[in-house]
Amino acid sequence: MNLSMLPPALPPALTPAARRAHAGFRSCRREKRARGFTLIELMIVVAIVGILGAIAYPNYAEYIRRATLLEASDLLTASKSAMDQHYLNYRNFNGTTPCVTREGKSFKVECTRTSLNYTFKATGKTGTRAAGFVYQIDQAGSRTMTASSVSGWPASANCWLFKKGESC
Repeated sequence: MNLSMLPPALPPALTPAARRAHAGFRSCRREKRARGFTLIELMIVVAIVGILGAIAYPNYAEYIRRATLLEASDLLTASKSAMDQHYLNYRNFNGTTPCVTREGKSFKVECTRTSLNYTFKATGKTGTRAAGFVYQIDQAGSRTMTASSVSGWPASANCWLFKKGESC
């Protein structure tokens, strides 16, 4: 019989103390693996996050401003509808009319009127993203918008603008 055909001999059973000692010997022989991140890797991640934030934040801030400005449209449209309904009922804008001051989260709407005319003016409140914006509408539906002290927003004599750089 050829001995090379036999399976290799099994190692003898080790006691628990011998196993611990043998395991310690093996871990010393192995290369130690690095765990965690290096400082350079962390700095690269922080730089990438900073660059993404620098690009995303201005777009996000402008998006929030546009959403805030839509409140003026909602308030003015509701006010105009109430005044138009009053005119249909009483054929004038005087008397007990819905020409009252309304306040939203970012805008205050004021009304001026005569017997046949009215104008609603929504002014952005100080300390909000709407500060410096003024939207107006009258009985004929003429819309105007001004943006004082807000860069990139032009004044408009015939429409409401809700996006920076937009035109009528």
